[in-house]
Amino acid sequence: MLPSVKFGLKAEAAGCDAVVGEGVEAGGHNGNDEITTMALIPQLVDALSIPVIAAGGISDGRGILGALSLGAEGIGTRFATTVESSAHQNYKKKCC
Repeated sequence: MLPSVKFGLKAEAAGCDAVVGEGVEAGGHNGNDEITTMALIPQLVDALSIPVIAAGGISDGRGILGALSLGAEGIGTRFATTVESSAHQNYKKKCC
């Protein structure tokens, strides 16, 4: 999970097979630049040679299509519904 090209380049140099670009819409700590997902994904795709997965603020098919059209090779927005997530249980139930 990374919020900028700077960290994407570091991840690639460290040998990561792929990265998850997470925009500020995802909540939590998303870096000082606070880049949105739809602005971040094309930046990462252009700068890296490894696959980019988009996360943050993607809530329906239109967002998925948008992220894929920007070059993302996958979408990773379902963490909020996992056991590990601190999201409220009522929210998790609504999503599933």
